[in-house]
Amino acid sequence: MERNVRFDVMLVNQTSKMEMKADSQIELIELFGRGVVLDVPENLCANGHDLYFKITPIGVRGAKPFEASGVILDYKRLPGKRARIEVSYIQVSQDDVREFLSYFSQAQTQITELLEKMKG
Repeated sequence: MERNVRFDVMLVNQTSKMEMKADSQIELIELFGRGVVLDVPENLCANGHDLYFKITPIGVRGAKPFEASGVILDYKRLPGKRARIEVSYIQVSQDDVREFLSYFSQAQTQITELLEKMKG
């Protein structure tokens, strides 16, 4: 079993036409059935903007990227010229959402197993 599950996130702001390639500037915070929460550079987007994003699991064998389009429902400024955005899906396959959520489940299982080992 892999020890670490990380994600590269590529984002295109379809409203402003800005693109942010997959690197450490975009962080996946939460993924749920109706959308995602991301930490991004603060000047990348705003409430109501349409986004396309591609999230690629790193450290999961055979994992395929998750792609979706969505709209920003919530935008909160963070320290360090960052923002936390909540994106609601506009166009996505629900099968892809379920499959991708399984990666988070796998990561949580790994954390739980590690904590149990540390307890002894």
